[in-house]
Amino acid sequence: MCHIRSLYNNNTGKDTPKGISWIKIIEIKILICGDSITKGVTFDESKKRYINLENSFIKTIASKINMQIDNVSKFGNTVSKAMRSFKMAIEKMNTNI
Repeated sequence: MCHIRSLYNNNTGKDTPKGISWIKIIEIKILICGDSITKGVTFDESKKRYINLENSFIKTIASKINMQIDNVSKFGNTVSKAMRSFKMAIEKMNTNI
């Protein structure tokens, strides 16, 4: 999801730094929605239970691109459940802009 917010948009030049007619700040937010695999959940044989991976794929990608990734994935999600979660997360993001 990409939001563009105008910081300066002033045709008269008033209240605008010299030489700048407008600036746009682009905020990119990455939203991931899926099941336990996307969440980074795996079964630990030694503990005989499910655990969250410290170095999951999504966390690794987030650190490599140096961006925040919101992962709303849930264990047991189906496609229809994931779509509902995805839509709710987008609505929540849009209200926080």
